[in-house]
Amino acid sequence: MIKNFDPPEELTWPVGGTADLSNWGAHGFKVNARYTEGDTLDCGIRDSLDMVDVRFILNYAFDF
Repeated sequence: MIKNFDPPEELTWPVGGTADLSNWGAHGFKVNARYTEGDTLDCGIRDSLDMVDVRFILNYAFDF
């Protein structure tokens, strides 16, 4: 990540999973999806933005 996603006192909730795409005819391919949300406890002038990070990673493995 380019920016620190876990500053002090931030609450984060990650959710993710991996799917094998062979069942849909794409042999050797897997996709990984990850969703992370952060909520800061600051308020007022010091309030920082809440953050959301969504990632999709496509992997391919050769069959030998």
